[in-house]
Amino acid sequence: MKRFRRVLIGIGAAAAILLISAGAAAAASGNKVVSGNTDSSVYKVGQTVTVSGTVNGDIFCAGQTVDIDATVNGDVICTGQTVNITGTVNGNIRVAGQTVNIGAKTERSVTVAAQDFTLQSDSQVGGDLSILGQSANVNGNVARDVHGVTQTLVISGNLGRDVNVTANQLQLDNGSHIGGNVSYTSHNKLSKSAGAVVAGTVSQHTPAKHHKTGWHAPWITHLYVPVTLLVLSMVLVALFPQFFVRFNARAAARPWLAVLVGFAAMFLVPVVVIALLATVIGVPLAFMVGLAWALAFFLSAPLAAFYAGRLALANERRLPLVMLAGAVILGILCLIPIIGWIITVLAIWFGTGSVLLNLRARYERPVYHEK
Repeated sequence: MKRFRRVLIGIGAAAAILLISAGAAAAASGNKVVSGNTDSSVYKVGQTVTVSGTVNGDIFCAGQTVDIDATVNGDVICTGQTVNITGTVNGNIRVAGQTVNIGAKTERSVTVAAQDFTLQSDSQVGGDLSILGQSANVNGNVARDVHGVTQTLVISGNLGRDVNVTANQLQLDNGSHIGGNVSYTSHNKLSKSAGAVVAGTVSQHTPAKHHKTGWHAPWITHLYVPVTLLVLSMVLVALFPQFFVRFNARAAARPWLAVLVGFAAMFLVPVVVIALLATVIGVPLAFMVGLAWALAFFLSAPLAAFYAGRLALANERRLPLVMLAGAVILGILCLIPIIGWIITVLAIWFGTGSVLLNLRARYERPVYHEK
């Protein structure tokens, strides 16, 4: 069972990354190179994306191979089959990839979803390190906490505070120094070398067992999501058929871009809302942005279901039947262990990206003078 679960996680993570990066590469083949002094944010999609020099803004990118060796005065939000980041990032790093290597000096936090992740020995993370993946090696320095859900986590670097992870196997190698506590959830005991130092306490938690009786049975819980998706999607397509046709047409032309936009918006929208709330006078606008984002999030699953249905029934003109097929396909995929939540995340990214792309396309610049 453990080996089966490990294989599922590996396949699921790889499938998610390949769906994103392969689509990006197919739509925008070739190399995208940014060098020198760039006094703005960078948006690049291609088979190979290379960024060097200085970027006075954020970096948003997607590709099969992403290489960033630059001074970035902002955040790095990228996805790819292989992602390598070095240099200096004076913001956050948020990346997803099949293989992710980070050797950068990062001023703030790092969030990684990867099949294989390595924080290199010469790297520095000024905030927290959050990891989701199959295997992870933390060889560098982390100023604050390490959080994660992995199959294997090996730590040989210096951590300023706590470790709080769920892992099949947690290993502290020689030279590792944990400034706080180690709290881990696993069926296996911690593997701790003689040269590893933990300043605080070490505590193990055993994963809770699910009860298989009553209304909280796992099969009932799992069926709730696909059934509600089916009902919601069928009602919406019956009420607003042309909405789905119009929104799907634009997103289907560049699905990779819809996924990338949804991925980026997942991080940017909360930042905008928090910034508006902090200004006090921007509180009403923050609520408007929050409500708009909630609506886009609400529509993401039905839009993704309609897209899946259109792929399955390309020549079908009866829209309810298209939606029914897509909702069933998406619902079944969501029932698959491990892979299900990956499909769910991709559907949310695609759906919200579809909404934002269509809103951008339909926006007309206002005229402020009398004609």
